[in-house]
Amino acid sequence: MTTNQLGIRNSNIIVPYTAATKRSKQVDITFTGSNLATILMAKAIFYADSAGAWRMRFNIAYTATATAVSETITLTNISTAGLAASQVFSATNSTAAQSVLYSAVNAASPAVMLVVFSATTSSTREFSGDIALAAEPTTYTTAANMEGVLPVDVYIPPVSSGVAGIFPALNTELDNVTATRLGLKQYLADVSGGTNDIGYSGGAKATIALIAGGGSISAIPRATLRPYQCQDGSWRLHGVIMVTMSSVSRSELQISVNGILSKNVSNDYQSYNTANFAVPCVGYIDPNTNVFRNLHSTTTTTLYSYNFDVELNAKPTWAY
Repeated sequence: MTTNQLGIRNSNIIVPYTAATKRSKQVDITFTGSNLATILMAKAIFYADSAGAWRMRFNIAYTATATAVSETITLTNISTAGLAASQVFSATNSTAAQSVLYSAVNAASPAVMLVVFSATTSSTREFSGDIALAAEPTTYTTAANMEGVLPVDVYIPPVSSGVAGIFPALNTELDNVTATRLGLKQYLADVSGGTNDIGYSGGAKATIALIAGGGSISAIPRATLRPYQCQDGSWRLHGVIMVTMSSVSRSELQISVNGILSKNVSNDYQSYNTANFAVPCVGYIDPNTNVFRNLHSTTTTTLYSYNFDVELNAKPTWAY
């Protein structure tokens, strides 16, 4: 048996690996702000891709000291990548009539996040996103905060076809429980009785229902859910949902996903990307609930989209 140029022994399978592949646990970060009163939440996960480029996935919430149309926050001990264009992230506030017009990391001022509202507002702000960094944020990536790195000299025995395992020969040979924990199993969802209203673990379903907004759901063109477990044992859920509605005038749409509850932390209003293809809107999920909200000015709407990655209280009831 030989050792290749990456320092990995050759066997019946080749395992691509770069020493820079790392990921932190979920950690607390700090920031200052032009209109900051109280930090309600500031969480982040830092990770490097196989080329060694660092990124940050974050959720931030705070209250403001005064009304403002625009404001900035500056991340502490974090330098964002100096790219040719600004990096956009998701931002919401707790007043539906005061929507966010622009939210991005300034390309010319690394680590400075700028948010512009449609009107003066003194409400709670919630930010979330995934942005590129200029370098490893060593203040937050101490040994105690890291999930671990694959050793340089490692041997992974071959897995023959038909045998399930961490590195199976085919994707279909990865068992449901392992695939779910790693975030590699995609679950489908639909309205009750819909084509994709499918029973999974124990027959439980991730059924979607209308909670508020008027009219009725016409169809769910597509709804995919991927739960995954972090190293500290906590569960998160990534989802993409498209909803078509009967054409009526409304200022909000609320839909629920069966079998989940968002993290039960006071003031943890987790924001996410959402759209209604008519007017600007904001989207967030309250603590300890399964209801996803889309708020906007009153208008006639027919199509909504949700793209979220939120922390949960526990593994979904329908997940293996």
